[in-house]
Amino acid sequence: MVPVSHDAPITKEQFNGEALFKNHCLSCHGNNFPVWGAPLNLINEKIQSTPTMQYLSSLSDEEKSAIAVYLEAGPGDDGKDPNALTIVSYQLPLGTRSYMESALVEIFVLDRSPAGADSALVQIINDNVQSQKTSLGGPCTIYDSDCQGEFAEAPANASSLVSPTSNILRKGYTTKACEMLLSDNLAVSNALSKAGISELEAANNVNVARLYDHFFKGRTPTNDVISSLENVFHGAKADGLGNIGSWRVTMYPLCIHGGLDTL
Repeated sequence: MVPVSHDAPITKEQFNGEALFKNHCLSCHGNNFPVWGAPLNLINEKIQSTPTMQYLSSLSDEEKSAIAVYLEAGPGDDGKDPNALTIVSYQLPLGTRSYMESALVEIFVLDRSPAGADSALVQIINDNVQSQKTSLGGPCTIYDSDCQGEFAEAPANASSLVSPTSNILRKGYTTKACEMLLSDNLAVSNALSKAGISELEAANNVNVARLYDHFFKGRTPTNDVISSLENVFHGAKADGLGNIGSWRVTMYPLCIHGGLDTL
């Protein structure tokens, strides 16, 4: 079950909940993990008890409630209302591939020069984000034959800002970029340095808040989010990882979070 579209009448809360579900949950809860009918109390319980879901504590109570309303409504059936609002018409306000490239470079790259120390990191971002025109959307030019857009009778220098949409390929490429970047100690060290954190520091509420701000400028995390990220770090340390390895796994849920590529 992948809730991409259906024709059942839906409320505004269900509409927002579907968008939130696709942005934050669909990459894991696809065909193999159907979650129709999950109530709010179960969603909250799983967010607290499942390590890979704890970053979702950053969602507001209203957002989690909207997801629950959407899931409890279940998939559409044959009782169609031609005047009802349908999910398929909605597009999330996602950043283009250029927006995502800039975000990842800002987080992980110190030296962007072609022969610089971070050239391998820049290449990872280019291969998995900037080059993926079809999956991540515009901007496109008339010469981008593999990029969606309409250029009929357009001048040679025409360009098109194609609105990106949430899809499995987009999530796959951005997740792959995060995994490849975080597998490189240099990327982890760069991110810590740019967040004003020493590699020798253990996670605490102050430096974790700085790290969160480095990934999500201007967004204030809840205490639960800070606590969850601290727990990730200290859990990794307890499992025998060093500081760099522990910061690596702490950054992972931040990097793959749907909010990173949302405008």
